[in-house]
Amino acid sequence: AGGGEQFGGLAADDGEVLLSDWTMGNIPGAKEFVFTDAVLYQSPEQLRNPIGYLDEEGYRWDVFAFGVLAYRILTGMFPRCHETFNFVAPEAGETRRDGIQADLGKIARNLENQPVVTWPDESQNELEAGFRAWIDRCLPLDPGKRPFTMMEVAAGFAELERKGALDAERETLMDQRRAAERRAWRFLFCTGGAAAAAVVLGGLWHLAGTQL
Repeated sequence: AGGGEQFGGLAADDGEVLLSDWTMGNIPGAKEFVFTDAVLYQSPEQLRNPIGYLDEEGYRWDVFAFGVLAYRILTGMFPRCHETFNFVAPEAGETRRDGIQADLGKIARNLENQPVVTWPDESQNELEAGFRAWIDRCLPLDPGKRPFTMMEVAAGFAELERKGALDAERETLMDQRRAAERRAWRFLFCTGGAAAAAVVLGGLWHLAGTQL
């Protein structure tokens, strides 16, 4: 999404590709640089010092880029500087827009002028709220406040899904228990009603016999 490499991605344990990206981007050693949407996903420290990628600073850069990408996929907006970024972003399916000269320092300053990220709407459920919380953790301007690598983020997502599955299973069991309790109450009600009717009829029969 903009971490800097020419090709990168995320794969499942079985090797299935889940997410990939490829672009020249803002990488150290590049002889030619054109404006691509990669710079719209990069953190301020990467925009100012892309050579830091060689010192393994890129792990938290990738986390930031993933946060921007995830936010944009979910909302259709950039988490910061949306109006400006949306105006210069390449068209859907393209990686670059001709005729634009990127001022990386200015992009970094614009990001830093919007330290707080907010969501345009409320989460629809607890699971979505959990995913949003992890995305928020990817987006601080201070790299020390982000997860160290995407492995930590992926583990957090997996834990949310595991907890969601357990909660769903627990809710299913509770529904089954409630249904069983309702059936038990109906049985007791019907049994009690039948017993009461038998008592009443027995009493009437006894009364009728006494009168005779």
